[in-house]
This record gives sequence, structure tokens and C-alpha cells, in this order.
Amino acid sequence: MYRILLVDDEPLMLSGIKQLVNWEKNGCQIAGTASSYTEALEKLNHLRPDIAICDIVMPGLSGLDILKQADMEFPDTVFIMLSNHAEFELAQESLHHHALEYLLKNSLEPNALENALARAIAEREKRNKLHRAEKADEFLLASHRQDRICSAVARLLQKSARMLPQDETLLEEEGMLSGFAFVSILLNFSVLSENPDFSEEDRRKIIEWEMEIAEHLGASFFPHILLFPRSPIGAGGDTEGLLLFAWGLTEEKWESGAVRFRDRLVKTSEQIIRLVVEALPSAFYETVYAAESPSTSLVRMEDQYFSTGRQKHADVLKKVRRYILSNVEKRIMLQEIADYVYISPGYLSTLFRKVYNQSLVNFINQTKIDRACELLRENKQRINEIALRLGFENAFYFTRVFHRRTGLTPSEYQAKLKGVEHDMWNSGEITGGGGGGSIKSPSF
Repeated sequence: MYRILLVDDEPLMLSGIKQLVNWEKNGCQIAGTASSYTEALEKLNHLRPDIAICDIVMPGLSGLDILKQADMEFPDTVFIMLSNHAEFELAQESLHHHALEYLLKNSLEPNALENALARAIAEREKRNKLHRAEKADEFLLASHRQDRICSAVARLLQKSARMLPQDETLLEEEGMLSGFAFVSILLNFSVLSENPDFSEEDRRKIIEWEMEIAEHLGASFFPHILLFPRSPIGAGGDTEGLLLFAWGLTEEKWESGAVRFRDRLVKTSEQIIRLVVEALPSAFYETVYAAESPSTSLVRMEDQYFSTGRQKHADVLKKVRRYILSNVEKRIMLQEIADYVYISPGYLSTLFRKVYNQSLVNFINQTKIDRACELLRENKQRINEIALRLGFENAFYFTRVFHRRTGLTPSEYQAKLKGVEHDMWNSGEITGGGGGGSIKSPSF
């Protein structure tokens, strides 16, 4: 149904037009009526009618004034103007403001109104198509410009690439060549890639999700951002890259925002996607003509990251081992170790196994059992007390882990310790009196 707005200051005329034709049969419905310029514009804005049937002459501002304003604000609404013979010149003027036609009020017949409605409906459809075409053109132009901007920024940050004059003009028009900085975002798929069910489609979806996360966070920290995928310099097959370009900044806002963006992005990515992410913020650039060019900075950042990656991993794992040794008498959870070294639990487990050829859980258990052997040799606590002291859920589970690591139960270990001690007393290897002698640590 096409929505109709009737505008006339005479109530009888409004009532007469309502009764003149079968609106539903003509594919129309009366959406509302108005009797003045102000009311008509309010109804046009609120109801957004497809067609307006409007009297040309009304007290105060006329129907022609309504048409002129609607031609600017509501160009899709089709106007049919009503006039008298004496208002012929006004009716003619209305056609210059895109009214479809005018009808004579004193000789208005149903057939004439129905014919006018049919033409108005056809004109409305034509305007709809034109509007959609214009929107499509605007979208294509905007998309094309966005692509050009992305390409220009990529060339700005590309090693040994020369900035084209048209790139400089385009980016200057957008205000992107002063008060800007960027973040190289590296997505590490090494852990996920080890899963045989992990596909290229999964990889593509994760990159799309990561772009959504980065775009959302970037928009909350920086006034203007541009985000696009790229191939990181020096990256291997397990690494994908994104680049976030931010502008309209001050140096203070960049320094505080970049740190918060990096921390939030890394944490959110690991929590939501279980993806290892590294974010490398650049320096702040007041102008593109700084001492160190943006492209040089990007190359240096990424080269340094990939060249020091092994040493960085070694330092992380040393930190993990020290943490476990320092907390051996506590219940150690994988998540808390990962939080301690700021990487995901899955990536930490994979990295530990690659470097030490054993799982992180096995290393934790071995460290606890080594400590348990020391406590059993001291012979100051019962087995269940040692189990609780070392963070095991109960003595039964402690016994299972102990047996798996040593081949003995804790009780058997103690018994063997006593047997060794007895033999060493007899052989003289233990010296001292009153039970205060010394004993060498046995090896089983």
C-alpha cells in the first residue's frame, strides 16, 4: 500500500477527497492529514508518505511553500497539487518544483484522481529506483575511495616504496599525514595449526573475528582508525598480520592509548578466540616527514620481533620453571602460570613441550615428587600431610602420581629408605650417636 498525506486547510475538502475514491482498490491508504504548513512538514517528516495531495493556496505559508521545502528535504515524496482556475500561474510554478501534476478542485472527478494516483505511483517507483541507484553509486565511490586509502597507507608503510603524489594528496585530504601512528598486529596460528581438524576456513574466520575485535577496541581508544590485513615482514607460515593506522592524535593520547589497546587486544583475543596475538605499537608521528620514516620503523619493529623470538621464548620458559620451583608447595594451575608470563595456556603448553620434550603438567608433577622425596627423607610429616602440603587433592591421587614418577608408593619409598639406613648403619656409612647421625641421599 502506498501511503497518502492529504493537505488542505478546509475540513470539508479533506473529507470530500477521502470519500472520492476507493483508496485500497487503488493500492493506497490515507496515512494522515494536515491543514497548515507546519503540520504538513511535521507529517512529512514523521509519516514519510509516498504521495502528498496538497492544496496550493492556504492561509499563511502556502502549499507551494510546502512543496518547495519538501523538494529539498523529502525528494522521494510525489506531490499532486490542487488548485482553482484563478491559480493557474501558481499551478504552473509547482511543476518547476517537481510536483507531478495539478488538479482543479472545483471539477475534481474520481477518474481524474485515480489516473493521477496511478501516475504518482509510477513516479514513486521511478524515484525509488533512482534513489537506490544513487545510493549504490555512493557506496561504490566510498568503497573505491576506502580501497585507495588502504593502498596509500600500505605504500606509506612499505619498505623502499615511494609515496606517490596522488597518495599524498588523498591522505592529506583525510588528515592522515599529521598526528598519526600505527600498530602491527601479529596473529600466531602455530598452536591452532597443530590440530588436524583446523582448516583454512577456520583460519579465515578467526582472522575476521580478530579484525572485528581490533576494530572495536581501536575505535574506543583512538579518534580515527583504519584497519586492514597485510603480510608481516619476516613472518613465517604460521603468522598472519593486521595493521591498525590511527590519526587525529596527540602524542600523549597515543602513548596512553597504545598501551591500553595492546593489553586489551592480547587479553581479549586469548579469552575469546584462544589465539596468540602480539601488538607492536609504533612511535608517534607529528608529520610524515619525521627523522625515521614510518616504513623504516615498521621494518625495524617486525625484524626485531622475529629475530628475538627464540630468545624471548627461552626467557619466558626460564621464568615458568622458576615460578614452578618457587611455588612447588602450592596447587599450581596452568592458567595462573600463563597469566604470570602473559601468554595463552595452549601456546605455553605447546612451547614447553617443543623446547623440553615433555608436557608442562609432567614437569609440575615431577617437581612436586622431587620435593616429596625430600620431605619423606626428613621423616617429619605423614604421607597425607605431605600430599596436602604439596597441593594434591588427596593422599590417594598423590600416591598415584608418586608411583608413576618413581615406581614406588610413598610407603614403599619410606620402607626402602629405612632399609638403606639400616644397612648403612651396619656398614658404618652412618656415623654419630643417639640417632643424630648423617646419611647420604639414596638413589633409586
